[in-house]
Amino acid sequence: MISIFKKQSFLIDLFENAVDIHNHLLPGIDDGSPSVEVSQKMIDLYREIGFTQVIATPHIMEDYYHNNPEKIMRAFNLLKTETGEDSAIPFRAAAEYMLDSQFDKILENNALLPLHEDLVLVEMSFFQRPNSLEEKLFDMRQKDCVPVMAHPERYSYIQSTAAFESLKDRGCFFQLNLLSLIGHYGKDAYKKAELLLLEDMIDFIGTDAHKPEHLQKIKNMKISKKLLAPLQKAIEATKETFRNSITV
Repeated sequence: MISIFKKQSFLIDLFENAVDIHNHLLPGIDDGSPSVEVSQKMIDLYREIGFTQVIATPHIMEDYYHNNPEKIMRAFNLLKTETGEDSAIPFRAAAEYMLDSQFDKILENNALLPLHEDLVLVEMSFFQRPNSLEEKLFDMRQKDCVPVMAHPERYSYIQSTAAFESLKDRGCFFQLNLLSLIGHYGKDAYKKAELLLLEDMIDFIGTDAHKPEHLQKIKNMKISKKLLAPLQKAIEATKETFRNSITV
């Protein structure tokens, strides 16, 4: 039970039957897990933390990670075969799409791996606003795709509440990285993560875990009491939206 007298509380207390919708669990295809063995360690930690489902989201970027649905599913099937029926928790594959010129072609060809139904995880450069961002978001909606913007708190060029609201007005859901709440990505990301939570602008949460150490940090995290209610709301919304996206 979370004590109302503590200034900080363990984040793990909020994670019963949680769902992670952003991570780099699949082995050997991006900057996440390098091997099946490391992926297995991550799965075990997910179970210890309280997660009961995981949607793996490897990067798709034209300049760095040349993934596609076939390559992603090969990595998924490898991990599924190696973990077998003894896997601590069920998992499935989606993708995290960089909003670059390659994404335009993927969208045009309807070659997406969504998080669930019409929800697609997307990201931008951390330091430079994408060209034609509004057009890309419009094109997604024209294709009946709903953008889930990964870690909005990490984009250095987005500073004002109005700028965040503009993205929301264009149909974006926001997914917060949990590690932002302990300054893992720096003070600016931490401050914006707090702002977005307190302004009730965060829709979903994710770990964005690339390795077991990230999940270990989340397991030991403490957060400010003022963030408990909005964070729990986002965790519950994530469970409610994605709990049926994996067939056990």
